[in-house]
Amino acid sequence: MGGVLVAAACASAPKPKQSAEVLPLVPAGVYLQEPARAYRVVGTVRAWEEFTTALDDSFDEREFQRRCRKAFHDASVKLLRTAQENGGNAVVKIRSVVFLADGRKELYAQPECADDGDSGEALVEGLAVVFSAPDSARSSK
Repeated sequence: MGGVLVAAACASAPKPKQSAEVLPLVPAGVYLQEPARAYRVVGTVRAWEEFTTALDDSFDEREFQRRCRKAFHDASVKLLRTAQENGGNAVVKIRSVVFLADGRKELYAQPECADDGDSGEALVEGLAVVFSAPDSARSSK
């Protein structure tokens, strides 16, 4: 009888939303644009994040974009960690990197991901920086 009560309690509970997790596009310490603060560039940092995709009907463009956005966020966390390990304290001008068939690359300020049908990938790069004192002039531009 206890099993029936548990099943009834679970059946009446609301189903969790699949996309209940709403992440900001980038974490604190990572900037899509140029920040107002003065900074010194330490170097370029790059990272990638992979995610699973599917070829069945239940996987649509909206789900792909949700996973791409999350992968972009996770890769930007890796960028920040790499910057901090190498003396930086932030990452500015983060961009998605897309490699074209002819070997060229394009940079985008919004998440752009590749999909080979089995897995997707977000490639990102940015500038690792150290913020200067508030009264010093910007040394990189």
